Amino acid sequence: MDMIMKSIILAVATALTLTSSYAFSAETTTDIEPIRNDYGYAGFGLGPFPLIVPVFSAGYRTQHGHHGADVFGSVSTLVFVTQLKAAAQYLYYFQPDLSSQFYAGGGLGVSTLFKKNAYVSPELVFGKQYTTDKGETRFLQAQISFPTFRCAPHTHRPFYMPLVVISYGIGF
Repeated sequence: MDMIMKSIILAVATALTLTSSYAFSAETTTDIEPIRNDYGYAGFGLGPFPLIVPVFSAGYRTQHGHHGADVFGSVSTLVFVTQLKAAAQYLYYFQPDLSSQFYAGGGLGVSTLFKKNAYVSPELVFGKQYTTDKGETRFLQAQISFPTFRCAPHTHRPFYMPLVVISYGIGF
């Protein structure tokens, strides 16, 4: 019993020491303006690799400090095959700065190959967003869908090949 009591006291003392040292060392940041950014965008790219198909997208992106969200729709077409996709993603900005910042995130995408089958896939995204000299927002990103689940009547199969789309976006 004595050993258990000593262990509890040591754990509480360690927790209090760490908490109080963090609280006293925290700086006040009342002078810093939090970053807020909201914009619609149009984008174009290639993918899903390994295929090289033109991809056109439109969406809305919002950022509040380190956290953001992206909601978009896209169309990929080879004339005889067309994919329509809608997705929502959470974005994390590593060092928020509207002039230039890297981000990563994830979400969920739902797509269809022009009224044939439905597909659902988790999404990962990595990119860089920046502001031009004219104050216009741009981004370059890689979006990875993996794995993709086919949802068709009587057949539900996963597709275990990562589908990658590289795209460039122009904010408005």
